[in-house]
Amino acid sequence: MDANYAMLRAEVAKLLHISPEEVDADENLTDLGIDSMRLMTLFLALDTQGLAVEYSMFLERPTMNGIWEATGQPPQSDTE
Repeated sequence: MDANYAMLRAEVAKLLHISPEEVDADENLTDLGIDSMRLMTLFLALDTQGLAVEYSMFLERPTMNGIWEATGQPPQSDTE
């Protein structure tokens, strides 16, 4: 698993108050309770790692994997 992908998973988990292992990468994050302010926090954390994502791209696929792919990175899986 890519280190930045693992960081994204950890950040999402922190925002949801769950462990990284509990994050379903294809679950709709807004349905899980991540609001626009939390998203901006997440996007800033990604930006510090050189991974920029636009809010409009998140709206197209509001999942952790959607965010990851919006940064231009190749798809990841939990088994990599």
